[in-house]
Amino acid sequence: MCLLGPSYPRRIVKDTDPARPDRQARGTARFLVSFRYAFRGVRWMARHEPNMRFHLLATVAVVAAAAAFRLPIEQWAALVFAIALVLLGETLNTAIEVVLDLVHPEDDERVGVVKDVAAAAVLVAAAGSAVIACIVFVPHVWELFT
Repeated sequence: MCLLGPSYPRRIVKDTDPARPDRQARGTARFLVSFRYAFRGVRWMARHEPNMRFHLLATVAVVAAAAAFRLPIEQWAALVFAIALVLLGETLNTAIEVVLDLVHPEDDERVGVVKDVAAAAVLVAAAGSAVIACIVFVPHVWELFT
């Protein structure tokens, strides 16, 4: 079963493929075209990965809370780093899972181990981000109740 669905090509496209004129672009044009592919990946993640939707929702909540508390720039930086770390981890985890499903679709204990380790990386990033969020937000919340 292919996780990518019918909207993704099933063949590898070389950079010189004449059927893809956007791959022929040079310099700034090619750089800008690469963003289209990146945003297509983000859109696919948001549509097909429940964990990514959860992380994006948590991002919105954290950003809203940070704005409400008018956090100093240093705390914003810590939160942005934590958010980026978790979203990066989730993205890489999904990429690893999709590649493994493509190259080794049958059940294999070794593939399961690799997927579990990739998921553990996301867990570590999320736990670290939760600690950062506590360090940043607990004093502000505590101030509200004292």
